[in-house]
Amino acid sequence: MGIEDCLHIYFEFTKSILHLNDCIIGKIEFHEINVPLKSMQININKIETIGEGAFQKIQSQTVAVYELMDGNPIKDEVIPVRMYLTNFDLTPSYRDKDKKFHVKYYLSLVLIEKNGRKYFKKREILLWRKNFK
Repeated sequence: MGIEDCLHIYFEFTKSILHLNDCIIGKIEFHEINVPLKSMQININKIETIGEGAFQKIQSQTVAVYELMDGNPIKDEVIPVRMYLTNFDLTPSYRDKDKKFHVKYYLSLVLIEKNGRKYFKKREILLWRKNFK
């Protein structure tokens, strides 16, 4: 994530395919900070798509908000991330169920400036669980 001459950070996590009882493990590295940050959080966003064509409906909701930092970081600071998924009400991801139903999850890093301006970086994650027998 970066804004030229203002903000340059790396957001890494170990895997993007996760079990519903898994833990998101990663880190955030600040390489350049020339904007006054107020806070930073990770959100899990769920997007459901139902139907197809003109009858398609999309519903989006934020299922989890996890605050990582409060205040302005310093250059070369590394913030570890450990977020347990069992604390949130999540379902598995679904793709093309009869070409009429999809559930996708996105992990979104949100940086909030002191004046209220927000910066986002999101990446899709795949959630799964064992099949019932």
